This record gives sequence, C-alpha cells and structure tokens, in this order.
Amino acid sequence: MGDQPTAIALYASILTGLYRREKTGQGCHVSTALLAVGTWTAATLVQAALDGAEFYDNIDRKNPPNALLNSYQTSDGRWFILVAEGVRRWPALINAVGHPEWASDERFSERSGRAVHAGALTRLLEEAFAAHPFEYWAAALDKAWIPYSLIYTIEENAHTPQLFENNFVVPIVDGSETPNYTVDSPIFLEEETKVPPRVAPDLGQHTLEVLKQLAYDEQEIEAMRTEGVI
Repeated sequence: MGDQPTAIALYASILTGLYRREKTGQGCHVSTALLAVGTWTAATLVQAALDGAEFYDNIDRKNPPNALLNSYQTSDGRWFILVAEGVRRWPALINAVGHPEWASDERFSERSGRAVHAGALTRLLEEAFAAHPFEYWAAALDKAWIPYSLIYTIEENAHTPQLFENNFVVPIVDGSETPNYTVDSPIFLEEETKVPPRVAPDLGQHTLEVLKQLAYDEQEIEAMRTEGVI
C-alpha cells in the first residue's frame, strides 16, 4: 500500500521527465518519496488539517452519528454498509425491515430525533438485519431502492470475475496444465503487449546466458566452472 503506489509515482515522474527531454532537449532529475505519496493519498484529510479543521475520534458503530449510514451484520454472518440517509428513504427503509411503526416513534419520526437517538436506532436495526441472511436483505433493499454495499472478503475479491476479464489478475507462464494466477501491474498501454509473468528462475538457471551476454567465452566459463565460481 506504500511501496507500490510510490513506485507508480516514480514511474510517472520518469515518463514526465522523458517527455520534457523530448520537448526541450534537456535531461532532468526526478524523484518521489513514500511520505509524499502517503500524504497525497490522505490529501483530503491533510488539507482539512492545514485549514484548521477539527477531527473526531473513530466512530463507534454502536453509537454512530447516523444509524442510517452504518454497517450491519446479517444472520449468515455477512456485513454490509447501509446508506439510507434522506427524507424519502426513511419510510422505505422501515417498511423494508418490517417495522412501519417506527414512523410514529417520537425518537425516530424526525431526522433530528434519529440523530439524537442514533444508538437506539442502531440496536433496533441490528436486531432486524440479524433475523435474515444477506440474500434476503439484498432483495428487500433493492426493492425499496435503498443503497447498500456488501463488504466482500479477501477470498471473494480474489475471485471476482472483473479481475480476470480485465487482466488485472493474469496466468503465470509456468508450463502447468491448470493456470496459476498472479496480480498484474496496474499500468496498461493499449498499443503494447505486456510480458507475461513467469516463475522465478532456478539457482544458476541463466548463468551461462548472462556470462555470454557479458562477453565471456566458453573457455573462460569452463574455467570458472572448474574453480567452483559458478
């Protein structure tokens, strides 16, 4: 999360420098830094701090500032993010979860009350969502036009079809009958074909090839072999 974005930033810096040289005929020195990239990644918060913003502690999901913008767990152990804020979404939500009586509850009937009693509303929503599996709630929330998002596991993310169809995850050239996959670099040029990922070489696998590229002849290479250098 730090090294790879920084490498991409350096790559972009190098390309920009080469473009400048192409236009001006002058070379230049380029650089980046982990700290610079990390600060850029958190730029929204850093900018707020530079402008004197005050920050809150981590939100307690049991007592959030807004129960309708919170995470909830279903009966099959899945977590999802609920995004039901808005005057029009409140009636749709309480009907979807089977509690239309909340509309007349003085704590929740107005938006201001739902903010004051967000902890109590969170506990009620927890009980409601814990009664059925995610598939049930996905259908119910879709029908009510309530936005939500399933929190995927790493295993699910790793096997998402989008990764394979867009070549974000690609097969390794290792000669196996069943492909083994790896994460590809996130840099794509439509006019160029990437070199496919290969397995790491065995110890000494390319020694002769490298030595010959360095202009060693067969006799010199054999001498190094005899002396145990290679």
